[in-house]
Amino acid sequence: MARKTEKQKEPAKEIQSDDADIEVSGLEENNYETKFTRDQLLKSKRYIHKRDILDTLLEDGQMYSHNETKQLILNFMKGKVE
Repeated sequence: MARKTEKQKEPAKEIQSDDADIEVSGLEENNYETKFTRDQLLKSKRYIHKRDILDTLLEDGQMYSHNETKQLILNFMKGKVE
């Protein structure tokens, strides 16, 4: 029967790079949200069952994040029926 051996852990190697001090604003705090056009959202598989609502709510020339789009749909769905 073969005996299992533990692998020895090597100390982590430092990576030297000229780009190490480049900072991308917003990514560290997760504040970055991708925005999409009306047409992109209407063609998205994510909103396949809400296309009629989005077609009414979204305006041409505007950009929307997924969170904004979700909030628009929720507000519309909570609206009162007359």
